[in-house]
Amino acid sequence: MASQTPDFMVIFVISCLGFITLCKPVFGFIKWVWVMFLRPPKNLRHHYCSWAVVTGCTVGIGKALAFQLASRSLNLLLVGRNPLKLEATANAIRLDIGVLVNNAGLSYEGPRFFHEVESEVVESIIKVTVEAATGITKAVVPIMEKKKKGVPPVLTLYTPFMLVRKCRCLTVFSRSISLEYNKTGIDIQCQIPSFVVRKMTKFRRSSLFIPSAETFSEASLRWIGYREHPCVPYWPHYFQCFLLKLLHDSFKNRCVFRYFTGIRKRKMMRDSRKLRPNINQKLTVNPRSDRDISQDRIDES
Repeated sequence: MASQTPDFMVIFVISCLGFITLCKPVFGFIKWVWVMFLRPPKNLRHHYCSWAVVTGCTVGIGKALAFQLASRSLNLLLVGRNPLKLEATANAIRLDIGVLVNNAGLSYEGPRFFHEVESEVVESIIKVTVEAATGITKAVVPIMEKKKKGVPPVLTLYTPFMLVRKCRCLTVFSRSISLEYNKTGIDIQCQIPSFVVRKMTKFRRSSLFIPSAETFSEASLRWIGYREHPCVPYWPHYFQCFLLKLLHDSFKNRCVFRYFTGIRKRKMMRDSRKLRPNINQKLTVNPRSDRDISQDRIDES
């Protein structure tokens, strides 16, 4: 009887540990379902203020977010993509700003190797994507800090591959200022989408994993006001990121590299087919034989 008691305790402890280990992913899944599908969006006008600033609002996600914010009775200040006008625009802001959406972005056309991208394009991408987001946030945060409320979500508009290997600047920036202003009532949020149907990505048809800008913006607004940072608001994009994290880095890098090089190759083939009619047209504009050319030389002499 005495020997059976220790065995029972060992089995009981192991069972408890197994139950706790099983509960963690179960509760994690339940929380994910609640956050993605059941959690109600916050009333931004009541939770923050009546004005929202949206950059990069002419097309794509920025335009859709502007419509979504307007439908929730927020007044909008829409800012274009020109980074040279950011300082003048920031100086003109003297409103009760409650929401700032840094959505402006710029990219080159199609996948390219780094040495193939023009220096001017690289400088423009850095100015619009990094400097503009930093500048407009620096201009608006002091206003929000005085009001003790506001949410400047920094939307890092990159694919998961680019997020993992390159464009972490805005993610780190938003995480840092989130720690700095955590006690001032300012919520900082970094939202990470994957591919979305918009001008920058060149996708024209929406699907489950490539949503329209309107579909993504609806998911995006459901997350604003909650302090998950960073976050992937659209659930199929979250599923993609989850699968990528399960893969080994070497295998993941090979797959993603092959995918983008395939897109690059197809784009180069399309561009070459577009150039062929122009070349043929130039060759047939004024066809002249060698005999005609030699005759012209004789006449000139």
